[in-house]
Amino acid sequence: MEIHDTARPAAGQRPPLAASALPHRPLGPTDPQRERGQSVATQRDCRFRGQRPSATGPGTLNEANGPASWETMRKQPRHLPKDKQLELKHLVAVVRDYHRVEMIILFGSHARGDWVEDRYQEDYITYEYRSDFDILIVVKDKGVERALEYDPQLTKALDPGEHRTRINYIVHTIRYVNQMLSERRYFFMDILKEGYLLYDSGRYTLTRPPRTLPPTMMLRHAKEYFTEWLDSAEGFFESAQFNLSRQRIKIAIFELHQSAERFITCLLLVHTGYRPKEHDLEKLLRQAANFDPRFSQLFSMEEEHERHLFDLLRRAYVDARYSKRYRITPQEFDLIASRVQHLRDLTVEVCGKRIQRLKEKVRIKARQSGRLPASGH
Repeated sequence: MEIHDTARPAAGQRPPLAASALPHRPLGPTDPQRERGQSVATQRDCRFRGQRPSATGPGTLNEANGPASWETMRKQPRHLPKDKQLELKHLVAVVRDYHRVEMIILFGSHARGDWVEDRYQEDYITYEYRSDFDILIVVKDKGVERALEYDPQLTKALDPGEHRTRINYIVHTIRYVNQMLSERRYFFMDILKEGYLLYDSGRYTLTRPPRTLPPTMMLRHAKEYFTEWLDSAEGFFESAQFNLSRQRIKIAIFELHQSAERFITCLLLVHTGYRPKEHDLEKLLRQAANFDPRFSQLFSMEEEHERHLFDLLRRAYVDARYSKRYRITPQEFDLIASRVQHLRDLTVEVCGKRIQRLKEKVRIKARQSGRLPASGH
């Protein structure tokens, strides 16, 4: 994830959202999230080497006997069907044939065991969705990274064809992966916790994430998350208003859902540094209420009309895109939009307080160490 260092007003001091016309934004993920029961991952573990003490920056070559293990990581995804296991073995062989890589890690839905292979009919239309293999390829340096990312022959060799699982891979250097782990970035922490180490060259190790982060880093992360996710949420809100003005109300309500989801994601990241893999607004608001009970009061669930409005917003993630039976009126849209506006204002207020508390922690730490806090804190 790239964070762009752009100047923005301080948390808690942002102007109200404007419903100005903007170009149409992409609809976002196309996963209909139609869950199917899948087997839970078995706990077949292999030792996953880490450096002690914790390091930042590039990976280091193993010593003769290797460092002491600090984490376990599963190696064989035996919860997957045999044909998928064979596909993964083929994937590893192909990547290694084309490039010298250090690690190949399976993460995402196939690692967790909640992948989807769904085929259904609605209104005489056949819909099909199949989850991809999500793969992290770790390489030595930027040269290998560029060569692997822009290799059309490898892309062609990894093309699964019509009847096998498609592959979505990302490539990062060991230096970058270790930097992200040293900062406890949620995406890489999830890979470490949920992933399967399909291949390990043994030449490098991964940094052991610290148990906690220093206040200066927590503050930097909180400000980055606040800027990035608030901007994303506001962009979807404005795009929803634009599409409503063009009478594309089902696109508009989906984007309103995405706006609400991103406001809550902003709150959770600022407070915890973690983004849950969840699209259900009911569950997300329940988590948000742990930081301020007012989040649970945005929709009054005791009133039938309020429950209906919330249900329209909650179901918009899937049904507004895939179901012809989904219906919503402009009046209902406006009422829901006012609740999302309130969600935005509450998010800004609560995140602003969190950032101020972190700033105070940085000042206290600086006074204790006998030095002034860094500029901007």
